[in-house]
Amino acid sequence: MNEKLNRVIWKQFMTIRQEVLPHSKSNIMEIDDIIDNLHKTVKNMVEDGFQTECCKVYNIFRSRFINKCLCKLGLQEVNLCDVENENIENLISDFNIALRILLPNERRVWNHIFSMYSFEYSIFSSLEWRRIEIELWAKFMVLETRIHGNSSHEFVHDSGVHPLTREEMKCIKDVCEDHRDVVAHFQILEMIQLLESNLDAKSKINKNSALGYLFMLNNNRYIQLEAKYGPLLNLLGKEWTQIQTSKVRRNIKHYIKCSWNKVLNLLENDESMTTNVAIESMRLFHINFSDICKAQSICFVIDERLRKTMRKYLKKMLLPLYENFIRRFQDVVGKDVADQYIKYGMSDIEDRINHLFLEMKETTPVTGHHSYEPNIV
Repeated sequence: MNEKLNRVIWKQFMTIRQEVLPHSKSNIMEIDDIIDNLHKTVKNMVEDGFQTECCKVYNIFRSRFINKCLCKLGLQEVNLCDVENENIENLISDFNIALRILLPNERRVWNHIFSMYSFEYSIFSSLEWRRIEIELWAKFMVLETRIHGNSSHEFVHDSGVHPLTREEMKCIKDVCEDHRDVVAHFQILEMIQLLESNLDAKSKINKNSALGYLFMLNNNRYIQLEAKYGPLLNLLGKEWTQIQTSKVRRNIKHYIKCSWNKVLNLLENDESMTTNVAIESMRLFHINFSDICKAQSICFVIDERLRKTMRKYLKKMLLPLYENFIRRFQDVVGKDVADQYIKYGMSDIEDRINHLFLEMKETTPVTGHHSYEPNIV
C-alpha cells in the first residue's frame, strides 16, 4: 500500500517538476483512496496494540521516499558555493517544490492517515528531519538573497508580511518546541539573520523607497511579534529583542521621512518668502498633504501598537513644522487674509494623521499571544 502511494505521488511529483499539466482529477482521487485505505489499516493495527511499530514502519518508508525526491531535485548534497548565477532560478524552483509542495503534502498525508495521533509521532518531529528542513530553508534564503541582489527588475509587493516571513517563523517556532534539539536551536539566530537579509534584498529592488521601508517595517515587526512565543523569546534573549526593536524604530523613521519628504521640504524651507511664493507654497502643501494622507490611509501596518507609534512619530515631526509654517505665512500675507488660503488648522492636521494606516486584514494573523510586549519607542 505504501509503495502504491509512493508511485502515485512520484508521478505527480515528476509532473510538477517538469511543469507539465496540472494534476488530473483521477490521480487526486486515486491518492485519496490510497490514503483512506492506509488510514483504515493504521486504525486496525493500533486497535491490535501495534501503535509504535506502525508509526515506526510508516516513517521509515516515508523518509526513504522524501530522500528520493530530494535527491531527484539535487538538494541533498547541493553546495551553494558551486552554484552558477544562471542556475540559481532553477535551483530556487526546486527548493520551492521541496519546501512548499513536497514536505507540506507529506504533512497532510500524515495528518489524514494518523488523524487520531499527535504530530509528535510523525517523521517531521524527529531531530533529523527538523535539521534537514532548517538547512533547506537556510539554503533557499541564501539563493533568493543572491538572485535579488543581482536583479535589475523591480520587485512588486504590497508592503505587507511576505509569505516567506510567515513560513520561516513557523518553522523556527516548531523547532523551538523540541527542547532536545540543541543543534537546531543554535541555527535559529542564523536563520532569522538570513531571513532579514533576504527581506532587505527584496525591499531594495522596489523603486519606491518608501514602500521598501514599509515592507521592512511590517516584516521586522512580524518577526518581533512572533518571537514573543515563550521558548523562542527565551532562546533569543533580551539583547536580540532590543536590537529588533531598534530596527522597527529605525524603519519608522526612514519610512516617514521618505514618504513625507515633499511636505517636509516645503515646511522646512526657511528662506524669505514673497506673498506669491508663500501662497504657492501653501497651495502645494495642501495638494501634497492630501495626496499622502489619501495613500497612507489605506497602507497596511501590521498591528495597532505600531500604527499608534507611527502616528505619534509623524505628529512629533510634522506639527511643530506646520505651526511654524502657518506663523510665517501669516506674517508674509497678513493675518487678515491668511485664513482664506489656509485649508487645515492644527487640529485638522492632527485629525488626518489619526486616520492614517488603517488596519487591513491579511490572510494569516500574527500568532504571538503572550503578554510580553517590547517597547517600540
